[in-house]
Amino acid sequence: MKETHKEIFNVERLGIREKCLDAYKLFNDWKIMPQDRDDLVLALEEALTNIYEHGYRKSQDDHCSVTLEILKGNRDVYIMIADLARPFSLDSVNAPDINSYIESNKVGGFGVSLIKKIMNHVRAFQLFDENVLIMQKELTPHAVVDSRPL
Repeated sequence: MKETHKEIFNVERLGIREKCLDAYKLFNDWKIMPQDRDDLVLALEEALTNIYEHGYRKSQDDHCSVTLEILKGNRDVYIMIADLARPFSLDSVNAPDINSYIESNKVGGFGVSLIKKIMNHVRAFQLFDENVLIMQKELTPHAVVDSRPL
């Protein structure tokens, strides 16, 4: 059975947490297993944070519009995000070197690598003036309990 959720909103730092809480509740309503739910919420949070901090450069104006669509099929969930921020290429981001990262005392820089690790498929592309990010997660099958008498 296919279920969908779609909304358009202005992304801002405080609003990201609210959107992730909304997604958490949605995934619970859809009875998604906890590990998959947590991965989906984390990927969504990382993606929205990157769009806000790097694409819109932490802007506070009304032009930080994001379209979020979440689709659930029988075996997977797709999160699609479209924005009008600066263009971005996933291929331009290399996985951070842990040793140099620790030595530098830098904060952040793991978002794209983390998304690629926890999601099964990640694709980003330009469509007209929009940046489009599609993340797909294959869901863990629910455990089937055999209720037949022994």
